[in-house]
Amino acid sequence: MAAVPEIMDRIYKNVMTKVEEMSKLEKSLLVFKRVRALLGGNMRVLLSGGAPLSAATQRFMNICLCCPVGQGYGLTETCGAGTISEIWDYSTGRVGAPLVCSEIRLKDWEEGGYYSTNKPNPRGEIVIGGPNVTMGYYKNETKNREDFFVDEQGQRWFCTGDIGEFHADGCLKIIGE
Repeated sequence: MAAVPEIMDRIYKNVMTKVEEMSKLEKSLLVFKRVRALLGGNMRVLLSGGAPLSAATQRFMNICLCCPVGQGYGLTETCGAGTISEIWDYSTGRVGAPLVCSEIRLKDWEEGGYYSTNKPNPRGEIVIGGPNVTMGYYKNETKNREDFFVDEQGQRWFCTGDIGEFHADGCLKIIGE
């Protein structure tokens, strides 16, 4: 199943409201079965995208549905996808490694104190390049010059405005928008 974080947050809040009304016995025996039944009971993987998913909601959905909860990151300007987490990655707050069609770099953002040379993890503005990057905004040359550029190899890049951090395993974490 694919869903935006708002839907998962609503499920989380509704379930937690119901749990508060239960006795201790009911809490321990029924809450997971009810949540699984709510979503069909046979979930194999849940994918989130469209906005950041909170670590608490991600962990809750993972435990209650007994399936991996992955996250993806991308924008309309990058054809919707730039990264996706691996099915075996149970960490929270990360959006995975770049897809085959995407190259991701971190551009220094001095005002915020984010640098691609930060240790232990490089940080900076997320810039996505590849054949999946749009040619630009329709009839908006000013915005095109601000958000897009072509490098010396002819690769087209989009400056997302989001701040990210690369982990040692190549996975990206969104740390600011």
